[in-house]
Order: sequence, then C-alpha cells, then structure tokens
Amino acid sequence: MEHDEMSHDQNAATHAETPPLLSIILAALYAARRIPEHAPDMALPAGFHRGSMIALEIDRVQGGYVADLVFSVAPGEPNILGTPENAPWPTYLDAFLAGAALVCEVVNGSPKLPFDVDNDDIRVIGMSDAGELFVMRRPLPTEPA
Repeated sequence: MEHDEMSHDQNAATHAETPPLLSIILAALYAARRIPEHAPDMALPAGFHRGSMIALEIDRVQGGYVADLVFSVAPGEPNILGTPENAPWPTYLDAFLAGAALVCEVVNGSPKLPFDVDNDDIRVIGMSDAGELFVMRRPLPTEPA
C-alpha cells in the first residue's frame, strides 16, 4: 500500500509526540538478542531492508486500523510495506502487533514477536552481555489523541 508524501508528512507531524513505534520494537529485538548479524534474504522490493526502515505507523482507516512499515527509498519508488486496508485490524493494539510482526520479519525473517503483552505493558525477557537474565517493561503504545 502506498501513501503520498503529503499524507506521510502530516502523519509524522501528528505522531511526533508519541514514542517511535519502530524504536520500541527494535529495542525489544535487541534485548531479546533476536537481531542476526546478517539480514535474512527476503523476497522484498529493492530498498526494503532492515537498514532502510524509518518508521512504523498505525493509521485509522474505515473499519479499523492498518500498520505501515515505512522505508527510505529512492524518490518515486514505493516505500510502504503494510497490512491491507481492505482488511483492517479492529483495534490500535491489534494493528501495532501486526506491524511489529512485519518489523520482525524484515529484521530476522520471522514474524515471532520478541515481547509478550502483559496487561498494559510490553514485557521482554532478555540476557545481558554478562549472561544475566533481565526483564524490560514499557507501556503499550496507545493511539495518539
């Protein structure tokens, strides 16, 4: 699915005050040690790779929400990998989780999430460089007002 530059810029301004969703997922992948040294070989358009991901956006559409993973690509090229607008997710959280699965697939080849949802939190169980287990929690992202 593609968005024109104007809608992307307006959406970025709208979400400027919320935590960046892509950063939340990448931090969880890092903490869970699920970022491989080499990116998986995926059948994606040229320029769609983990180094060119710039944002995960959740947008309200008729009937629910969609997740769009935005890539930095050459001008005029498609830059969105997203969930279908004709089959939206019923809640913001559902769309976030679907978008998180897209990020995981691009980063490590698997849609498996690196975190669990625990009440109103994301919980990651990770291991430090010293081999010690830790739990990282952060509030679940919520729909911006």
